[in-house]
Amino acid sequence: MMILNIKFIKIAFLLYLGIFLLTSCTRVVYTHEDYMSRIKTKNDALLTFGSPTSKTQEGGLEVWTYILGSGTIGFGNYNNNTGTSSVYGTTLYTNFTREITFIIDGNNVIRWNSRGVDFQKEEVDNKATTWGILGFIGGSTVLMMILSAIID
Repeated sequence: MMILNIKFIKIAFLLYLGIFLLTSCTRVVYTHEDYMSRIKTKNDALLTFGSPTSKTQEGGLEVWTYILGSGTIGFGNYNNNTGTSSVYGTTLYTNFTREITFIIDGNNVIRWNSRGVDFQKEEVDNKATTWGILGFIGGSTVLMMILSAIID
């Protein structure tokens, strides 16, 4: 029975380690802020997002708003009777609008704001993935040998 438990622990640990290594091998190509900050003029906004959903004037500045859609997020379970979170009850949902707003002075974007969107781009780092897999195999082999020596 003791050996079964140790084998289970070894397998669970190796699975966890493997999942961790394989899911952490990405790199950020650019952040959301980097993506949005490259939009410096009206023309940049038009080329990137097309015509705005609405255009307004506020204090001598143009405000271009792009409504990109909407969604709903669930926030877990909430018991309406007791006002507490639990495994029973109703899941709370909230609706949100995915939008971007540009504040424009003349032809220049002087500020932007976004809500519900994230243009960050990540990609798989193949070199890190390869080294991660090799490290996982090598480390797993060494760990199994050590644990086998301790158990026997």
